[in-house]
Amino acid sequence: MGRRIARILLVTMLSITMTAALAPAGAATGVSADNAAAPVFAAGTDDAEAAGTDSAEAAGTPGSAETGAAGADQSGTPGENGADQSGDGPAFAPAEEADGADTPDADGEAGEGRILEQAAAPWTPEDGLPAMGKIKVTVLNSSQLLVNWEANETFDGYQVSYARNVLFLRAKTKKVKSPAANNLTLDGLKTGKRYYVRVRGYKEYGDDLYCSDWVRTKTSKDPANVSIKFMSTGGKKVDIRQQAGSALNGYSISQGTCSDGKHLYMAFEKRNGDDNGSKRARIKIAKVRISDWKLLKVSSSGQKLGHANDITYNSNQKILVVTGAKTNDPYVRIVSPSTLKKTGTKRVRLGTKYKRVKAFNAIDYEPDSHTYYIRSRNYGGVSFTLNEDFQIMDAATMLTVFPKRHVQSCTSIGDFFIIAQSWYQSTKKNTLTIFSKSGEKLQHITLKLSGELESLFFIGDKLYATVHKHVNRHYSTGYIVQILF
Repeated sequence: MGRRIARILLVTMLSITMTAALAPAGAATGVSADNAAAPVFAAGTDDAEAAGTDSAEAAGTPGSAETGAAGADQSGTPGENGADQSGDGPAFAPAEEADGADTPDADGEAGEGRILEQAAAPWTPEDGLPAMGKIKVTVLNSSQLLVNWEANETFDGYQVSYARNVLFLRAKTKKVKSPAANNLTLDGLKTGKRYYVRVRGYKEYGDDLYCSDWVRTKTSKDPANVSIKFMSTGGKKVDIRQQAGSALNGYSISQGTCSDGKHLYMAFEKRNGDDNGSKRARIKIAKVRISDWKLLKVSSSGQKLGHANDITYNSNQKILVVTGAKTNDPYVRIVSPSTLKKTGTKRVRLGTKYKRVKAFNAIDYEPDSHTYYIRSRNYGGVSFTLNEDFQIMDAATMLTVFPKRHVQSCTSIGDFFIIAQSWYQSTKKNTLTIFSKSGEKLQHITLKLSGELESLFFIGDKLYATVHKHVNRHYSTGYIVQILF
């Protein structure tokens, strides 16, 4: 009897367990199954259709989802990066291979196939901006290029800039006022000319405009159409050494030069048999008016400024800053642009990480950011960003292409650095190397120039250089040239 009762109880318990397992969701807690948690879809949509919505179609992007945001196949134009472009059309630098962020789905109104989501918080500058994705440039015809990029609806629109030189000097910029836009046609271009293109996104916030970094076409293997123009007056080349006459007797080697926009400040060296510039070398500085290239003043006496290999002008503090480029010289010298006399010496403080850096051969000042860019003579050519107290802020490696050539100077404009190199009086080893400010090497240029390239500087958006050409043991020229892009 006891065994029979136990068997009945076991069967009853199994029946209750199976019934509970088969009950509708929510019944056990008294909650209706119709009210259980589930994805919420827009009214009138089918679940399966909503899950399979194509974001490219929602954004109105030309081309199918397979072609991607760049619309690579939509134009019917030849090949990747325009490889089959006609020789009759405008040339362009091939597209940069930088990886970009994935293109997000385009926003759309709640409707068929859209999942309702909570509205995102308004964008603020603290949120930052995403990186631009890849760009592609394709030749359409003899005077048009098609620029494609990956759209990102974080932006309010895009800026497309194009120029006929890698530095984007005299560039033209077009504005595209749509976050979903992903292409622009550039027209009115000159047939057979090379163009460089870059794109960035922008975001408006009040009266301010915030922009992402540029994404540009590659330039590392592109030929550069660069020429040299000697400055002249009265049909003769400007030679500051000759103008100075006896004021620069014995000071036969031109060194660093910079500009304040109205004047040049050119250093001339008297080595006194001291090739390292450590003890006996002396420097005089010449001040030249740019409007007519007239010499105004020369230092009254020689000063200890090392080799004065490079000079920059701090327009905020109204001072000249000189690098010595000696073998063991972690200092810069401060010179007054009015008296042309040294007013102080500052040690460049790089911290223990870079304690092996012993000297610097090139320097440039960026007034907008109140920072210096200075390049080490040793330690692999590392370039440092310094504050106005000459303390390190950042370091980016910028190795020169030709290690057996002297680094003479550096200058910057916009997003670019330029480093000048030469090798004594060689006519085939005067070179420029252009870098992005992140250290990426963009273009290398060999100048057709007789003499020794010494210093680089901008006056506005025009690039100039000084050239010293050896005449005899007592005299070398102090030429000024413009480098034309």
